[in-house]
Amino acid sequence: MDQKKLRELTKQEKARRGPGQGTAVLSALKRKQEAKAELAKAELAKRAKAETAKMLPPAVPKTAGADPKAPEEAEVPEAKDAEEIPAAADKEITEPVEEEEEEEAIVGPLVAPAESQQLKATGTLSAAPAEAPKATEADAEEGQDDQALPEGFFDDPELDAKVRGMEAPSRKAEREIEEGLRRFEREMAAEQEKAEETRHAIDEKKYEAVAAEEEEFQTQLESRLVKLRQAASERKKGMDGADAPVSDMFSQGDASEPHHNKHASEHALELTEPAISRTVLFEGKLREVRVAAERNADNLKQLHQKLSSQDGLKKTIDSFRSELGEWDRERRDHEHLLNEKTCLQENELSALRKMIEVQAYSTEACQRGLKNVGDLLAATKDEVTQLRDYCCERVDVNRDKIMKLRDEIESKFAASESTQFKLHDDVTNMATVFAHLKSEMERIGLVTAETMESVADLWRAKASASSVEEQQQTFIEFQRNLNDAVAALRLRVNSVVDEVKGHFQTAVRVISTSTSKQIDTMRTQYAEDIGRMDEVMQQNASLNQILRGSEDQAKAHLQQLQEDLNKQIQELKIGLAEKVKVDPVSEQYVLEVQQLRRAWKDHQENLAVHDRARALERDAMHAIVESQLIAAQMNFQDDQDRKNVALFGCKPEKGDRDGLLPNIDQTPRKKEVKTTSPIISLDKRCLSCCSNTGTVLAGFKIACLNYTPGPVEYHQVSYSRAELLHLQLKLLDQAQDRMHRAAGV
Repeated sequence: MDQKKLRELTKQEKARRGPGQGTAVLSALKRKQEAKAELAKAELAKRAKAETAKMLPPAVPKTAGADPKAPEEAEVPEAKDAEEIPAAADKEITEPVEEEEEEEAIVGPLVAPAESQQLKATGTLSAAPAEAPKATEADAEEGQDDQALPEGFFDDPELDAKVRGMEAPSRKAEREIEEGLRRFEREMAAEQEKAEETRHAIDEKKYEAVAAEEEEFQTQLESRLVKLRQAASERKKGMDGADAPVSDMFSQGDASEPHHNKHASEHALELTEPAISRTVLFEGKLREVRVAAERNADNLKQLHQKLSSQDGLKKTIDSFRSELGEWDRERRDHEHLLNEKTCLQENELSALRKMIEVQAYSTEACQRGLKNVGDLLAATKDEVTQLRDYCCERVDVNRDKIMKLRDEIESKFAASESTQFKLHDDVTNMATVFAHLKSEMERIGLVTAETMESVADLWRAKASASSVEEQQQTFIEFQRNLNDAVAALRLRVNSVVDEVKGHFQTAVRVISTSTSKQIDTMRTQYAEDIGRMDEVMQQNASLNQILRGSEDQAKAHLQQLQEDLNKQIQELKIGLAEKVKVDPVSEQYVLEVQQLRRAWKDHQENLAVHDRARALERDAMHAIVESQLIAAQMNFQDDQDRKNVALFGCKPEKGDRDGLLPNIDQTPRKKEVKTTSPIISLDKRCLSCCSNTGTVLAGFKIACLNYTPGPVEYHQVSYSRAELLHLQLKLLDQAQDRMHRAAGV
């Protein structure tokens, strides 16, 4: 499991959990941590007492003449000291433990959740494997029942994978998480074992160092005791030599003094020896207590470091546990949904079977009805043929009449076109007349110009005033008459133009587009063509009246023809209705025939659907048979390959290939090579009976099994096993698709 994924899951779990839930968990875990610290305290105190009890006091030599009461008196303070030393050790141990409790009070909210999560993780992991086999058996049974479902039947990929007998994505994720948790627990156990080993190694080393120091101290004490004893013995000897004459002199009175001094020295030695041994024992125990306290402090620091480093992992494990619980709940919900859907599918399949049986019976009934209706259909067919002949005759007669009418209309249209062409000729004549008028007007203009020039010449010639006045008067009169004539002509031309515009608007609809340009040019010449406009307008009016009269006559004739046709069609319908009228029994037969036709069409559609479903089922069966043939061919080739596998080996001859089985080539595409000589030749005699055991053993070696599956020949083509398996999966998918489509049809 990647660290990034663990971090993301922890973030999601923290976001999902609220702040109140986290504080409640921390308070509960803090209480657990305090209880755990108290248990650790009690265990440390017990361990210190056990170690102090195991430590033995140093051996102190005793004198021969010592009192038996003195050792008892010496043993009593030793026991008291042994009881006081653990109490002091407990006091010294409780001080660092209190300091550690203060540290744990700070670090506890961080460490305790991780420990509780680890305990929960181990609990869930221990319970998960027990439930796994049941889940897998149920999945296998459901997968066998639901293998016929279509691809993409479930929207959930987990259900789809479960139905197809594949591993669900959630189950795969759970398996990966469980493997990660187990790996993490194994690593934690290995680290704890390493820590215990290192701690034991450190304790043994420290214990050896302390034991060496204690042995040195005991040797020093023993050497000091020896020196003290020697000094005491020398002092005794000196005192004996100095007091010899006195003893002779006072032998009777002072005989008991040497014995008293000797007893006093021995008593002093006996009194000092327990005190020295107690001090040595107390110092050794103090050293051990200090060493144990330092060791415990180091161990606690290491534990705090490890717990602080593993806090994140424990939180992620807790989040994994919650997610595994949710996934398990979702898996159960999906299983319930799957069971419901399978029940619905079974009900639908049973309903489809019933419908197919009912359709089979209905097809038989329809066939019997069709046989009975065959005679009726033949009779109705004869009547329909007679009716069709009569209708064809009437239609032919009407077609002839319509053709005659069309010919007459075409002739009339040709006459109207000839009149239009005549109108076009008249318009061209008018154009020529207008051109003649224009030339006359130009001539008048030239004459007026010449008169003006003559007037100018006369003016230059200085004619008489009377003649000039006469000419002026005549000119003024001529000009006035000319202006009046021009004004009258202009008014007349304008009125004529307006009338011509009204008439030509109707004529433009009939005249083709080729005459439009000429009409435009004519309109420009209307102002100049004044002379013959009245005659042209009269001719146009008469022509329009003639055209309107001919159109009215044609329309009246067409209306009369249409009325005649309508009357004849109505008469034909009435005659047909009279001929077609039959009795109500025949009408009932016609209705029944129509119903039978509809039923026959429905039956044909059902048969077509049934044929399509059967074709799909045949395709599916063909694909299944093909996949089974492929599997059989693969099994046969596997059997052949296994026959070539053996654990016999012999020393290869020259030219043989090392590391390969007989009759198996390195390339799976090539065919097998037939060998002429036998693969292995063995002596029939027993190996233990023959004399050349060494040579036989030297000839044979340990066999190396190299299993290389050969190619599978299918339809005279060599395939690899992976290709055939892929082909088999494709065929099975196709068969499943065909079956689902057949069920849908």
